[in-house]
Amino acid sequence: MKIAVIGKGRVGAAIAPVIARSGHEAVYGVRDPADPRYASDHGVPLKTMADAAGWADAILLAIGFDAIDDALAAMGPITGKILIDPINPYDFRNALAPLIAPDQSAAAILQAKTDAIVVKALNQVGSGVMADAPDRALRPLQFVAADDAAARAAIIGLLVDCGFDARDAGGLDYARELEGMARLWIAQAFAHGMPATMAWVLSAE
Repeated sequence: MKIAVIGKGRVGAAIAPVIARSGHEAVYGVRDPADPRYASDHGVPLKTMADAAGWADAILLAIGFDAIDDALAAMGPITGKILIDPINPYDFRNALAPLIAPDQSAAAILQAKTDAIVVKALNQVGSGVMADAPDRALRPLQFVAADDAAARAAIIGLLVDCGFDARDAGGLDYARELEGMARLWIAQAFAHGMPATMAWVLSAE
């Protein structure tokens, strides 16, 4: 698959090289590819958001919740493309206070704003786990939720190739639960001393 990683912050910088090494193609989509702040590494090219989105089969929206509208506008038409949503709608500067109503999810809000196919994934662990997932003895767990079964299967396959134990979580209504998992993980890592390299793992033992 051809994956456009929109944004080159912690999540984008961690996952794009892993995708590129997994047998898939990856590019970064940024506001200005000539800006030295976005100097590429690991052989992952830089494009504008619009060019990256137009090129890609799937788009990974590695941005904050408050940047959704700007990113959608910058990407332009993405009808029918898979839009991977790793966004967690919490206020990281205010004790992880929710930024949305309890019956909402970032994924559902995103789906209402676009005619792309939203897939909730890669929100349940931190960027450090993403970066070394292929090298771990135990594959980090990653649930994937989407209303479109084919898109869900495609992203499960992508994440397996990237070193995750990717599991089908069902429809997009389960995004609320996946965002709740993320809130718990973040709280453990940043308020209760859990190393940020820890990940969810399924075990039969």
